Amino acid sequence: MLQTLKIQTKDAVERLVRAYDDDSRQHSTNYQSIAASYEQRVMHSFSMSDDSSSLDSSFNQSAFLFMNQEHFVAIAENLEPGKPLDVRREAIQTLLQIPPSDVVACEQWDTLRASLLAALSDGDEILSDKSLRFHARMFSSNSHSVMREVYMSLVQHLSSCFSSSKRKVALIKDGVDVSDLETEVLLKKFRLMNEFQIEAESYWIRFPERFLDEVTEVTFDLLVTSPNVSSGMQKPLTPSHYLAVIDPKALWFKTWMHGDYSRTAVIQLASRNLSLVEDAVEHCLAFISSRMEEDAVSVLSRRLERQQLESGSRRCKYTEREVQFLYFYHCLSMLGRLLCYKNGRALFPLRLADDHTGMTGVVGKTFQKNKEGILNHLSP
Repeated sequence: MLQTLKIQTKDAVERLVRAYDDDSRQHSTNYQSIAASYEQRVMHSFSMSDDSSSLDSSFNQSAFLFMNQEHFVAIAENLEPGKPLDVRREAIQTLLQIPPSDVVACEQWDTLRASLLAALSDGDEILSDKSLRFHARMFSSNSHSVMREVYMSLVQHLSSCFSSSKRKVALIKDGVDVSDLETEVLLKKFRLMNEFQIEAESYWIRFPERFLDEVTEVTFDLLVTSPNVSSGMQKPLTPSHYLAVIDPKALWFKTWMHGDYSRTAVIQLASRNLSLVEDAVEHCLAFISSRMEEDAVSVLSRRLERQQLESGSRRCKYTEREVQFLYFYHCLSMLGRLLCYKNGRALFPLRLADDHTGMTGVVGKTFQKNKEGILNHLSP
């Protein structure tokens, strides 16, 4: 009896170990595939070279360094913004060779985190790219605390890009010029954030509830962030516009709304940030009403789709109208997902500036023109 129990216990432990190893390999493979497909996703055809933009190497570090606290103190000091540029570059390069869990667990993490955020915003392209590579590599960790820290750090950095008075405000009328270095770097950061958002659903149940709460909350904080513009100024590009260029179908939102566990948290946050839903509705209605021709949406969407499918096609510029369409598509996808669920429908009616828009009004006004063209692009 005892011998049988020992054998059964041993077999059970071996199965658990194999399952854990398989899960770890799958997790690593997922993020390596994210890096490998960094330049191949639909709707992000901006030109990038392997050396300057691919995050692939940051997921494939073959050697790790193991540091004591004294070494972390030295790295933290060398990474401070006041240090010489070459010293800061070397400090980040050293961090890239240290296991992510060790970096977050060290006593200097708060200092390192602030310095890494400063490096992300630095004008030196090499330093900024190394910091972005570090953040990308941290996502390959199996630790929920590491993932949470790096995601929150990245999203808070993106928020500061739009709330800072030092940054030039980009306007919708100018479109999105990917050939501009600052814009290209910003899109890379949104791409990294979006890749994690789409993968995040697989972690909700496995990780503590705090992980879900903090990830979703900081995301909504970013999406309601808007540049400070003077009265009468043209409308600025917001984080939602850039996210729409990266993920026009709002796949991240669809993923988060899929399971009841995360859907509850998302709808609660939407109810606390109704301005996000209101802006989405207002843009959808404004986009439809501003059309000059009956088939404008269909023509524009077909042109974008054709350009995506052309072999070797690389987009260097999205015009104002194209950005407006991508944002419309993103907003419509989010609203459609909300309307699929009872709690989501409970957010309506909304009190807009000159209207009292209920669920029926949103759907009716949005689809009353060009039903076929819109439905074709909402299909999976």
